[in-house]
Amino acid sequence: FKQKNVDKEYLALVHGVLPDSEGEIDFEISRKTSGEKMASHPNGSGKGKPALTRYEVLEKFKATSLVSVNILTGRTNQIRVHFFALGNPIVGDQLYKSKTINDKIKCSRAFLHAAKLGFTDMTGEKQEFESALPEELDLLLQNLESK
Repeated sequence: FKQKNVDKEYLALVHGVLPDSEGEIDFEISRKTSGEKMASHPNGSGKGKPALTRYEVLEKFKATSLVSVNILTGRTNQIRVHFFALGNPIVGDQLYKSKTINDKIKCSRAFLHAAKLGFTDMTGEKQEFESALPEELDLLLQNLESK
C-alpha cells in the first residue's frame, strides 16, 4: 500500500447528476484544526498534502450518480472529502454532508464500497479480488429512478 502498487476501485453513490462521464478531482487534503473532519484546498495552495481521485460515472439517476472511483493517493477520507468539495457528497455520509442538499434517499451508512483490489504478489503473479455490493446498497440502487 505504501509503495502505491495496489489498484483499488470503489463504488460510490453521490448526490447530484455529474455533468461529465469521467473526471479527476485534484484538491489537497489536510486535517481540520478542530474535530475529526478533513479539509480540501485548491491544488498548489500548500495547505495540505496532494490528493488525486479519478472517477467514471456508471449510471445517472434522477438526483444521484453512481461512480466508479480510483484513488491515486491514499489520504484519510479522500473520496469522501473530494466529492464533498465538488458539491456532490456521498449519499448517507453523515460526516461530510451538505446542508443545502435535501436528502430524501435513506441510507443508514455512506454509500461507498471497496469493490476491487488488485496487486502483484511476491511471485510476480497478478492477484485481483472483487466484492459485491452489500445487500442494503444493492437494494437502494434497484429502487432509484433512472434518468
